[in-house]
Order: sequence, then C-alpha cells, then structure tokens
Amino acid sequence: MSCENEIRAAGGAYGVSEPSLHLFLDTSSLELFVNDGEETFTARFFPHPDDRTILFGTHGHLHMDIEKWDLLR
Repeated sequence: MSCENEIRAAGGAYGVSEPSLHLFLDTSSLELFVNDGEETFTARFFPHPDDRTILFGTHGHLHMDIEKWDLLR
C-alpha cells in the first residue's frame, strides 16, 4: 500500500442517532462521506491489488453494520 502516513479526524456526529459513513475506494483514490456529506475526506491511495483489508478505529465504543458493493468497471 502506498499512502501518506496521515491521521484525519472528524468531529462527532452530534445530534445524529445513526451516523452514516460511505467509503469509495478505487485504484488511486479513497473518498469518505460522513452523514451524507456533512464532512468529507479525500486521499490519493494506491492499494496493493491483493489487499482486501480496511481498518477502522475509534476512541470509545463503536458498532457498525458494513455492506460492500463492487463498482462496475
């Protein structure tokens, strides 16, 4: 994987009972949309073709339901 070692953080999802994350990853970029675009993050990202790992972290408790979609080529 080739990506700048950079930590990016968003503020809390204040007033949102079920915050949402949408992550889009292709061959050279990563885009993250928090709560339908309230906060957004974009990065140049070149994952190894065989890498299928995504890691999420939190300070405190976190529960996530994850669904993966493949983009059409």
